[in-house]
Amino acid sequence: MNTGCGCSLICLNLRNMKIKILNNNTGRLCSATITKVRLKDFDKITDDRFNTFRWQELKTNYTGVFKIMKDSIILGLMDFSIESVFVNVKELTKIELSIENRGANKRFDYLAGCLIAYACLITKKSPKLDMGIFYTKATKHIYVDKYGMTPLDEYYVKSDKKNCEKLIAKYLNIPC
Repeated sequence: MNTGCGCSLICLNLRNMKIKILNNNTGRLCSATITKVRLKDFDKITDDRFNTFRWQELKTNYTGVFKIMKDSIILGLMDFSIESVFVNVKELTKIELSIENRGANKRFDYLAGCLIAYACLITKKSPKLDMGIFYTKATKHIYVDKYGMTPLDEYYVKSDKKNCEKLIAKYLNIPC
């Protein structure tokens, strides 16, 4: 199936996607990987590093949970649902960066952008769907201002196909 980004999903390694993130200490790009969470990963997903959502509750059904890994350290998580909350919108239900990767003094940058772009890439498997995110009021402006998303209602934003292609090109380095 063609992604619209110059490559078919078959030739893209969605299981272990190599990405580049910015090390804020050195100012250099470094390699990381987006992959599915495995059951043994839940031992590393602790409340002292990931405290926004209750990730342990997904331990019994974690098929849509993905992680960004650098070496053996989990830097960010997302839960991607295949359910449609709105017509023609697939939902990224949760996205969270580890404590050390938030705010002005974060260790790595581009993590959220890579996870959102990855969700957009998954959404491209269903060409008639846009990608949506449930947000808190504190994060709405980030999704709209930084990632070009459009508010759907009080709790959801969406990224249409054109915006998804921009995010995929910028954060996953897949030309569209």
